[in-house]
Amino acid sequence: MNKTTPKHFALFKKHVYLWLDHFGLKDWEIIIEHDIQADCADALAACSIDLPARFCNIYLNPDWDNPVTEELLKNSAFHEVCELLMGPLNILAKAKYIREDEIDSARHAIIARLYNSIAGEKYRR
Repeated sequence: MNKTTPKHFALFKKHVYLWLDHFGLKDWEIIIEHDIQADCADALAACSIDLPARFCNIYLNPDWDNPVTEELLKNSAFHEVCELLMGPLNILAKAKYIREDEIDSARHAIIARLYNSIAGEKYRR
């Protein structure tokens, strides 16, 4: 078992904020913790979303089976921010009673964020 340190957590947190900013995910309340939920104990990191409250917890697991590397920390930060980016669509897709226009709206919100963070930069040059 490998432990993530406060230094690892600082790097993870830095990259979470970098990607949150890159994707324009400023309309969420985000808490980043150096902890993990019991049902995610095998994950390097995790993301928990409360869609109606626009609240998200992002976790870095203190106990890794893998060796802790800078690359894995950065990749984990990116992955969890993408979980938040796709989260609303994922939650709606799993809902028992959902209107088609709600799914369309969530999908278009993701497309707009991607355009603004990726394609928009290219076309502004």
